[in-house]
Amino acid sequence: MVTAAQITAAQGVQTALANVEASFPGSRPVALLHRKLAVLLDTFQGDLTPAQYTAFGGGTPKTEPGGGEG
Repeated sequence: MVTAAQITAAQGVQTALANVEASFPGSRPVALLHRKLAVLLDTFQGDLTPAQYTAFGGGTPKTEPGGGEG
C-alpha cells in the first residue's frame, strides 16, 4: 500500500514537472521526464486506487515535443 507521505511526494513531483513543462513547452528533456514518470507510476498501479492512478496521470497520453501524442 502506498502511504500518504508517498502520495504527497508524488504530487509534488507531478506539480514540479507541470511547472517546468509550462516554462519550457515542447522540451525534449521534459517529454523524457514525463515518459520516465509514467513508467515509474505504472510500477505502483497495483498499490493505487483507480482515482489515485488517474490523478497522477496514469492512463493518459503524454504530449510529445512538437505536439504529437506519445
